[in-house]
Amino acid sequence: MNIPDIQANVLWFDARLDKTDHSVVKRIQSKIELNYINAVPNLSLAIDDTFDVLVVDLDFPNLNGLNVIKNTRELLPQLPIILMIDYHQESIAVFALRYRVWDYLIKPKEIDRLFTVVDSIAQLNRQDSSHLNWFNEYLPSRVPQIACLRSARRQIKVTDPVVSYLRTNYAKRISIQEMANLCHLSSSEFCRRFKMEQKVTFLQFQTQLRMANAKKLLNETNLSITEIAFVVGYNESSHFSRVFSRQVGASPLQFRQKNNLQIISQKHNCAK
Repeated sequence: MNIPDIQANVLWFDARLDKTDHSVVKRIQSKIELNYINAVPNLSLAIDDTFDVLVVDLDFPNLNGLNVIKNTRELLPQLPIILMIDYHQESIAVFALRYRVWDYLIKPKEIDRLFTVVDSIAQLNRQDSSHLNWFNEYLPSRVPQIACLRSARRQIKVTDPVVSYLRTNYAKRISIQEMANLCHLSSSEFCRRFKMEQKVTFLQFQTQLRMANAKKLLNETNLSITEIAFVVGYNESSHFSRVFSRQVGASPLQFRQKNNLQIISQKHNCAK
């Protein structure tokens, strides 16, 4: 896609938990000159109504990034905000709708759309630099429709960032202190809050994710029990088997054999 350089005053706030990959920012900077900020104190000093748009870049939902959107909307209600995130999550879509985010983009497939959106905002702003006359008229509210259909909107929970992180990192050895820091809580307060919000303890939730993925691997692959144990985060297959048996009510081998029998039975019935 051949995209011309875009003349816009963009404030880019990097609210990602993992800031090691700068490929997206570099791609954007090839077409748009960005004012890049990655810390809240710097943002509070930099932000004002001279910017065309604020872009908030998230990987996993976290209170740091969401509070920036909330506080900016209160401080500068007419400043367009674009939210970029690695994957769609309904609760974040609802949040975006509530705080009148201009656009909600999923990386990496909608990065090219960002250029179009920023360019259109900048052109509107050049027509009326106050933002006030066109913000309400042109606000597209391109948040997924499912968010609009929810009458009882789900509240963002303090421990949601941990849940999002665990869904893709469940196999890692993760300390409670690391997750508490992610939520800006002490270890004891984090454990209490996680149990209250998620209805299970942090360790129980991680184990549930490990077991769910272990069952999927037992059903869909030919990996050995030892290999599956390692993939889902256990260094010893004996420990994995004990946990699996306690959680599922059958050993990994019994679970796989039962599933194989069901598949054979289904194939036999289909052949009749």
